Amino acid sequence: MCLSSLEVPPVYLFRAYAILKTEPQAGPRLGTAGLCYSLFARAPQKGRDDMGIGLYVQNDGTLVVRTDAPEYPEARRQLVTFAELVQRLDPIHVYQIRPLSLWQAASAGWTARAVMQCLRSWAEHPLPYALQQMIVTEMAKWGRLHLHQGGRGRLLLRGDESALQAVRNMPEVMRLCKADRMDGLQFASKDRADVKRRLASAGFPVIDQAGYQVGQPLPCTWNDSGRLRGYQQEAVQRFLAGEPSGVVVLPCGSGKTWVGIAVLCALQVETLVLVPTETAARQWQRELLAHTTLSAQ
Repeated sequence: MCLSSLEVPPVYLFRAYAILKTEPQAGPRLGTAGLCYSLFARAPQKGRDDMGIGLYVQNDGTLVVRTDAPEYPEARRQLVTFAELVQRLDPIHVYQIRPLSLWQAASAGWTARAVMQCLRSWAEHPLPYALQQMIVTEMAKWGRLHLHQGGRGRLLLRGDESALQAVRNMPEVMRLCKADRMDGLQFASKDRADVKRRLASAGFPVIDQAGYQVGQPLPCTWNDSGRLRGYQQEAVQRFLAGEPSGVVVLPCGSGKTWVGIAVLCALQVETLVLVPTETAARQWQRELLAHTTLSAQ
């Protein structure tokens, strides 16, 4: 059987795993899925400790890995930079490589060659050619289109000529275009999010360099900076590096509000805080009044 052409839907792996857990002799009747799982669970041709993470890569970018291998934490640290964890059934985890995850990897400095080298270092079989093509194609799109601030409340989309021509052939994007100029395509500032969303949906990521409207000065002092934990301080520093922009992702209860307050005090400007509930808004208000020099007025 050629593993490089193995195409097993993850759900079959999970079913095979469940059956093999209760019926160890059931492998022969599970077909391809049973054979694939046996490579994870029993590894008849080499010792379990020598199997590594047993990474299997499918044409569509699905990655199936064992999590009970000693090397898994290091593998996971690398995989999450260009793939999303989509399913868990220990000791099997399923990741998915998507265009968006590859664009994010490219924005963080990864190259297509680095992604494929990472996959090859963990994979149990050669990478499918279709997946290699997707990785190269999608990561090459990053950096081809840039959004800049123009005059009179307009935005300017710039890029290489072939990318701009592709945009001109997108009716859903060109409906928002105000002018097609020699230096790029002009859009209204109010359509900024729509332009980026429509381009991303059409398969073209945009590097947004239009900047942000700066709020009015708002002097405030953070009273409890010494109470920030190490990971919170790191989040603040990384957010403020270069042009302050980004997304802070932390688990529930880990102090994201405090990270936000620390950023606000570092920038010293009026800040709009958007939250999904009134309870969350009151929490922000309590924390700001308790831990900064801001007053209720």
